[in-house]
Amino acid sequence: MRQDIVDEAILGAITEVLQPAVLTLAVEKALAKLAYARSHHTSRRARLEGELMDVQRKLDRLVDALADGLLPPDEIRERLNTEKARKTTLQAKLEELDQLGRVASIDIAELKRQFESRASDVTALLAKQTVQARQMLRKLLADKIELEPVGSGRERGYKFRGALTVEKLISGEAFAQVKNTSVCGGPNGT
Repeated sequence: MRQDIVDEAILGAITEVLQPAVLTLAVEKALAKLAYARSHHTSRRARLEGELMDVQRKLDRLVDALADGLLPPDEIRERLNTEKARKTTLQAKLEELDQLGRVASIDIAELKRQFESRASDVTALLAKQTVQARQMLRKLLADKIELEPVGSGRERGYKFRGALTVEKLISGEAFAQVKNTSVCGGPNGT
């Protein structure tokens, strides 16, 4: 199949996916999942904090027992290591909950605005600059685009599949190399 036909079909499909209505729905679904997770993790936070305080009390008692010589040092060290590992795990889980809280508190309207603006930039680039569009697609695609032959005779064609990584679009990472290339013009800056 000719490259220009494949390019046109793929770029057209991606442009369709990046329409504001589709993006808004995707962002709203993602934010709804975050809100649901956040509401269920609030009670979990209190439980984790309680467990962390219990672990700290156990650690304090074990250190006191070691200092007082009440139990054999080897037995205390083993129990200390177990409790320290548990403390580390609990602290990591609390940090995850903190991150969830930070993400869930972002300005939704601003996120949508930025996302739609970047999607608009992508669709404009896809429509005008094939070379830069290919570079951007390499960054936005999670993996390769799969082409599958379908039909026969005059009805023969291809079906293609691929997954976009929205995170790179939101963060602006997809634009980094493309902007540098389009500003410079060519490989030697001409």
